[in-house]
Amino acid sequence: EPGIKADPLFTHLLTRQSNKREYHKQPLTPAELTSLQTFQGQSSLSKLTLVDSPNAQQKLTQVLTQAMAIEVGDRARDAETINMFRFNDKEVKKYRDGFGVAQAGVSGFKKILVENLFLTRESVEKDPTTFGEGAVDMTQKTAASTATFGWLSTKTNSRLDQVLVGREYCRINLQTTAMGLAQHPMSQVLQEYPGMLALQQEFKQFFNIPQSQTVQMLFRLGHADTTVHGPRRALNSIIKS
Repeated sequence: EPGIKADPLFTHLLTRQSNKREYHKQPLTPAELTSLQTFQGQSSLSKLTLVDSPNAQQKLTQVLTQAMAIEVGDRARDAETINMFRFNDKEVKKYRDGFGVAQAGVSGFKKILVENLFLTRESVEKDPTTFGEGAVDMTQKTAASTATFGWLSTKTNSRLDQVLVGREYCRINLQTTAMGLAQHPMSQVLQEYPGMLALQQEFKQFFNIPQSQTVQMLFRLGHADTTVHGPRRALNSIIKS
């Protein structure tokens, strides 16, 4: 439309992705860190914190791995994750949402082998132990492969805050896509059920995050090979005219 200035991030809407692969453990450059801080500095709601010291990386690997172990240690929470996991291409085509092994970079013959012999919905729903152990192992490997982590925090925690920070996170993901960076949320430790709170407090204390603040999003940043896009539902299946 004449007179309407296009947002440069718009061109990255279809290429943005949550890259769940192991990263190359290459920290962001000072210029990249500054660029992201400047970009997010335009927001008046959330604060962006970026960390890349070896000490921070070691602590986050421990915390994120432990958080996943807590997450899959409950049958009901495990069932929720399994429900959103797509075990094969047939399920991907049917539901057009969720995630599967392809988003973690598993492809070719290995993907066929995993989906047909090791990960089937029937076997996992009957006994989710191996599935949970695999999730913890994958979390440890992906976190350990990452050199730079970031989080968005707010002073208040209203429902509107949560929605607006979600929007800010998506814009950051568009910006990192434009910069050629990979990004992946790892937010289990931010869950607020009783079993997670002690670990969440440990995380906040280690990084001197005020108890009055809420960490809304926690994610990793870096460089990685691209991965298959996660399936998405058609717009007309969500919005009805």
